[in-house]
Amino acid sequence: MRWFLKRLYRDRRRLVVVLCLTFLGGVIAFPTTQAHMFGLPFFLVAGLAFMFGLTAFLALLAILFPTIRYSAEIAAMQIPFLATIGAFGMQRGAMTVSQPGQSSRVW
Repeated sequence: MRWFLKRLYRDRRRLVVVLCLTFLGGVIAFPTTQAHMFGLPFFLVAGLAFMFGLTAFLALLAILFPTIRYSAEIAAMQIPFLATIGAFGMQRGAMTVSQPGQSSRVW
């Protein structure tokens, strides 16, 4: 148990960065959702779910496999980027099924 806490303490700064980036990715993933859950806007709930779920997994990865602990931070850096592409980038050039004679692009 002591080695676990020692590794957790050693990676505390990295885990704070992972925590912030996963929350940001969850918030960015659902920017226009008007739903509420537990009295909070859904994008905040999604951010908290991303933060707790992905940070726990990435922290476990960093602690159990110390030789690849930097990959947790790299993976966390990609989450907001991919969420931005998913939330905004795919809407502009999305292909849709259309009626014959109509344009199939949504602008």
